[in-house]
Amino acid sequence: MKIRVLIGLLALSLAYSCQNKSEKTEADQTVTQAEESQTFKLEMDVKAETPDDFALYYTEDNSINFSDKQVVWRGVKGGMETEKINFEIPEEALPTNIRIDFGIKKDSKEVILEKFKIQYMNKTLEVKGSEFLYYFMINDKVESVPDLEKGFITFKKNAKFPDETYYYYPSQALNDTLKSLTGRK
Repeated sequence: MKIRVLIGLLALSLAYSCQNKSEKTEADQTVTQAEESQTFKLEMDVKAETPDDFALYYTEDNSINFSDKQVVWRGVKGGMETEKINFEIPEEALPTNIRIDFGIKKDSKEVILEKFKIQYMNKTLEVKGSEFLYYFMINDKVESVPDLEKGFITFKKNAKFPDETYYYYPSQALNDTLKSLTGRK
């Protein structure tokens, strides 16, 4: 009889211990997710014809004086397969303006942006690629062809400017959106 009681108490003790461990793990994950959500993120679904490097430049002083001191780089494999490109700005930084460069190589070819998403804390802006030129200014040296039916935009070399990179400065709509997302004035 004593052995049954001891076994029962041991089983209850183990069950309680395991339950506390799983609750701790869930609490640890919640804290990690909350910490990660304080980082400004830009995610893009793209197709690139050739391998290249994309960049997200940012400023924190309301200017568009972008420099190589505030930039995040990401490589693309190329091959016209959809790739998810994630840019994460350092946690201590909070951008007031961003610029996107779709490649730096002179031999880069067609790039298709299917969609992009900007996240900060619990706020998100998700946009179809075809709406890209609402949030970013037109670069006359690059051919930008939105496809409203399919919801994407294609960037191609302009024959007059074959060495031009695909870079896009923010529009006022993006500035307003960034202020809304980050709570800055």
